[in-house]
Amino acid sequence: MIRFGFGVHTAVLCEVEGETAITPSGKRFWHADISQIVTALVRAADKHCEHYASDIWCDINNIVHRMEDRIVENAQFGIGFRDCGVDGSQFMECRLSAPEVYGENPYKEVMCVTMRPDVTAGKIHITLLRNPIMTIINDAGI
Repeated sequence: MIRFGFGVHTAVLCEVEGETAITPSGKRFWHADISQIVTALVRAADKHCEHYASDIWCDINNIVHRMEDRIVENAQFGIGFRDCGVDGSQFMECRLSAPEVYGENPYKEVMCVTMRPDVTAGKIHITLLRNPIMTIINDAGI
């Protein structure tokens, strides 16, 4: 598991606040205009990926599904941009855990989308970070 945090070179690209919404059938979900975040991710994929830039849509879908399911835990979605595609957190962990195979840093750029729900207030805060600090946590929590 990878955890993302702030470092000296970390930049907040955009922040969005959303709220709880209810479908006509009564299902609750998080509603937020994440178009700024989607635009930044698509532009980064276009800038950094020679091939398979469309992989970014898998990561965007994961974010949207999390909002639709109204998950109430904090979440982080790591996104690594390479010449040949875009990796989500799980693939990033595999690549970063094997530098002898993939190199010390196979990514041209790394971004992270964080989601921090406040269920009591019915709000969700979504942030897009560039160059977050990455820490790989093993099964023992280390």
